[in-house]
Amino acid sequence: MNKVLFFNNEGKAKLLNVINEILRTKNRLLMLILTNPDKKTNVATRNKKQSKYEEQIIVLENIKQLVESCSTREDLESVNNMIRYYNTLS
Repeated sequence: MNKVLFFNNEGKAKLLNVINEILRTKNRLLMLILTNPDKKTNVATRNKKQSKYEEQIIVLENIKQLVESCSTREDLESVNNMIRYYNTLS
């Protein structure tokens, strides 16, 4: 995900679509880990992946909420800070 310079209705909608797509993917990956434990990976690796996906999902949900309520320059800066944080998790 890239930094956002400004928001208009079209840009906000595109960013929300991107966030929703990433959320669907992360949720599917997490569900696969939970429902189909791979016998080739050990428990520690599975738990590490699970916690990573859970943290990414939480951050994406927070970004989504910030984008939906974004109306000021400070809100936009908060969105960009959260995007930077998410990119460090990936």
